[in-house]
Amino acid sequence: MTEQVRLEKNISMALLCDFYGQMLTEKQLQILHLFYEEDLTLTEIAEECDCSRQAVHDLKKRSEALLIEYEQALGLVAKHQQRQNLFKQGEKELFALGISGELEQADTFWQIWQHLKR
Repeated sequence: MTEQVRLEKNISMALLCDFYGQMLTEKQLQILHLFYEEDLTLTEIAEECDCSRQAVHDLKKRSEALLIEYEQALGLVAKHQQRQNLFKQGEKELFALGISGELEQADTFWQIWQHLKR
């Protein structure tokens, strides 16, 4: 796996955990956190969790599959990414029209815009 593909998978799993992590068990979330956010190996996680490397591998795979299943059913991450892209597109259009945060008349608008982007 190339570094770019690995990075994209890490970002994808982090987003899925942000949106659906509360639907996992504490152990599942812990394994994913240690693997994707702390960058520990399966062996290191197994030592920390006092279980076998195979158990960590299996739990990681099941947890990833659950997150993907949740996303396929609910689509929250896709909707979030779509909204973010629309906001970027909207900002480009506004700047093209000469409407920027530097305009005193547009200050209230940009405050609302920034609030909506959250």
